[in-house]
Amino acid sequence: MNILELLKPYYNPNNGDKVLSVRIIGPYPTKEFFKGLFNNLNFDKRCNNIIFLVDKSSYEKAEEIRESLIADNICDEKQFIIKSISGNKGRFIHSKMYYFEIQKKPSDMIYTCLITGSGNASTRAYSFKGNNYKNAEVNVVTTIKKPERGFVESYFNLENFELDGYQDDKYVLHIDTADMNIHFPQIKLADTSQKEYNSLFSNWVLNGYIYHQYIRINDLGKVRIRLEHPISGQNEFSEQLLKNRNFDSKIEAHSISYTYVEAAKEINFSNERDNEDSKDNVKSTYLCETSYGYWAPKELKNIIDEKISNNPQKNKRKKLLDDIAKLNDNSITILTNSIIEDLKTVIYNIEEKDKNDYFKMNGNLLDEAYYRDMISSQIIRHNKKCQTKIFRNRYIYGYDSFNASYLENCIDDLTDEVLDYINIKLTSDKVFNVVCQSVKENIKKQGNKGYDVNENFIENNLDNIIQNLGEKIKN
Repeated sequence: MNILELLKPYYNPNNGDKVLSVRIIGPYPTKEFFKGLFNNLNFDKRCNNIIFLVDKSSYEKAEEIRESLIADNICDEKQFIIKSISGNKGRFIHSKMYYFEIQKKPSDMIYTCLITGSGNASTRAYSFKGNNYKNAEVNVVTTIKKPERGFVESYFNLENFELDGYQDDKYVLHIDTADMNIHFPQIKLADTSQKEYNSLFSNWVLNGYIYHQYIRINDLGKVRIRLEHPISGQNEFSEQLLKNRNFDSKIEAHSISYTYVEAAKEINFSNERDNEDSKDNVKSTYLCETSYGYWAPKELKNIIDEKISNNPQKNKRKKLLDDIAKLNDNSITILTNSIIEDLKTVIYNIEEKDKNDYFKMNGNLLDEAYYRDMISSQIIRHNKKCQTKIFRNRYIYGYDSFNASYLENCIDDLTDEVLDYINIKLTSDKVFNVVCQSVKENIKKQGNKGYDVNENFIENNLDNIIQNLGEKIKN
């Protein structure tokens, strides 16, 4: 959604309107979003322009963004204020609210605008150019009238307040223009230390990371050519394929592949997968398996990332990516023509009926236009992928990760699955996972005979569990 379009009824910079402040509640901030606010809104620089109330899980990220914007002279320290907040009983804050205070010209009257919905403080949700973003749903865009303004401003200022009409349920505001109620989550100023945030097991889980493994990417550097009918058994056609070193085929196959980059021959993902457990102990040692991915606490992230970065295949994978990424339009055309010629050589000596069984033909000749489009489109797709940072990291290191707080809506399931994993591992004679080891050591210290643990046990012993993790990392 275009945030400037949403503000249009209340804000016209061409008339000299100024934004006095923007107060935001929202997780998952990005630098580009806040840079966009400073570059596209006409701020009154005498004010504290952006006050960002952010959940503890995103606090450090928000501070990094603020420091970077100040260093780049996008804003000064006074303009961008960050406050760490927590919800009821210290829980995660998932709501997204944007409250603008605008001074209209020439009257100097103060207008306000409240935007609520699903959009995080990121450019994936809100743009400043165009209106083609589909990642945010806007529930309400409305001005706040003077009688309700005190309620809203006291809320965003984290002030204690008792206003007439709000004593019974002071976190609900009725918007007349939209004829609806807006529910404001209970918030309080939070301690920026980790200890308070970790007092709940669910928060500890949300403050961790989810890892996904990416191994089965065995077609990179290869073109796959679909056959009209599968190869069935050894015949003249399959023998011709074996004579060409760049073609590969199984006895029973619906397609054949052609290796167009030499570096692709250096990587055998099937063998790597078979030997993975013996080569890479990241999963068994540091990660807890769930249906959402492999979970790990924040305290282990640095050592996990270090282990992942030492992937023995990374140099071969990087070379393959670099060789494909440097292809240009001319080299892709040359490669495509070369593959077509090799394909024509393969089928030259096979019988006419086999040609028509396996390939699209144009009379007695190969339908070159069809196969040229099939081949070039695959190489172009690989070429674009290999220039993408996210894909490159996934391919080189075999893993990708994101903050578990993105799964806040699934927190009950996630915490249950982490507990299930811990309890399952505790039944083994030898426990290799360091998270489970830390839990097991706390069980033994208390003289418990059984190994089944619940959320309360984790919370009551969380400080000791985290301390044990730190000691294991050092060792």
